[in-house]
Amino acid sequence: MMVDGVPLARLLDEFEAQCTQSNEIIAAHSLDDVGKDPEFRPTLRWMVIHMVEETARHVGHLDAMRELLDGQKGYY
Repeated sequence: MMVDGVPLARLLDEFEAQCTQSNEIIAAHSLDDVGKDPEFRPTLRWMVIHMVEETARHVGHLDAMRELLDGQKGYY
């Protein structure tokens, strides 16, 4: 997401810092640990897999937009 007045390099640095923090949190816990929300208690494993799914979904959206813009298909 581009933000007026914020350079891309800063956004990428902030994204990298957030990824580092997330990796540290994941490394400090068991994948079988559960969340603290009393109504929905997913395991850390579920949370990580969910984030992989969400990332893949959004990358797929970007790939579809790229194909519409340049007319080139991916490797399939």
